[in-house]
Amino acid sequence: MPILSSIASISAKAYGSMSGLKRIFDYFTRTTSGSLGTATSGDVWEATKGVWSANGSQATTATSPSDYPIAAVNFTSPNAIINLDVSNGSGSAFWISDTQNWWALASTSSISGSTCSSGYVNYTAPSFTAGAFTPGSSSYTAPNYTDPGYVSNYCVSYTGVSDGEFGYYEICVQYANQYAPGYTYIAGAFTPGSSGYTAPNYTGTESYSFFCGAYANTYSYSLTLIKSIANTITTVTTQALSSAAASIKLILNGTSISGTGYSSPGQTGTNLGTLTNTATGATRTSKHGIILIPSAQQQTTVDNFSVDVI
Repeated sequence: MPILSSIASISAKAYGSMSGLKRIFDYFTRTTSGSLGTATSGDVWEATKGVWSANGSQATTATSPSDYPIAAVNFTSPNAIINLDVSNGSGSAFWISDTQNWWALASTSSISGSTCSSGYVNYTAPSFTAGAFTPGSSSYTAPNYTDPGYVSNYCVSYTGVSDGEFGYYEICVQYANQYAPGYTYIAGAFTPGSSGYTAPNYTGTESYSFFCGAYANTYSYSLTLIKSIANTITTVTTQALSSAAASIKLILNGTSISGTGYSSPGQTGTNLGTLTNTATGATRTSKHGIILIPSAQQQTTVDNFSVDVI
């Protein structure tokens, strides 16, 4: 948005001149390599940890989130209102002293559950000896079916063997495949011995195990407040959100921290939840910026970053 960016830039600079107070903002509408360069407001970014760059519309990083990449700008005060559009795992770093000492608030997700979306059922017997049966071996290959449904692999015939020490056990001497057309498996829906999955010629008690080929995950979303003290990173607190945050508003006032997640960019849409914390004893600096932290649905971008006085 070059025109809007220019208007906002002129407005912000006029505001700064009239009030004597500083405002920093960046729309990342440039292409850089190795650093973020100069912000829309004219302030220079520092590469505190890792590498952030601008891709023409957003800030992005290829540095691993486990390294907590940080880019920072110098503000006039530790007290500030920080607004930014976020993706999963990104957020604002603040009160940055150095690479080992800082605070951050980010939008994160975690896996809250999973269901199997595809797979097949395998028939075995409790008396089958460990190591004697290998799914997918040359004598036990499940065909590739494209029709919805699943392959069940099972033993057709067993023979008894005595090992002379532990007694009698069985080994499989004949394998077969069975296919149930149209059968859709979901967690908990399969009944052993149901029609289409009956394994013939078993002489002992049958057991069933399910092998899933793919899972569909469900996620929970949070604002996560973390801090790094002498390079020891800990989670201070989290705030559950009703969905993934698209933008964050962070208010720093003394040792009080308040962060709100919104469903849409620009701190608009639904208020998804607010995190509050009192950072007693924190070392507060006037350096603030952006960060990437680990998240289940990892993304790597930040946009429309601004820092204002309270």
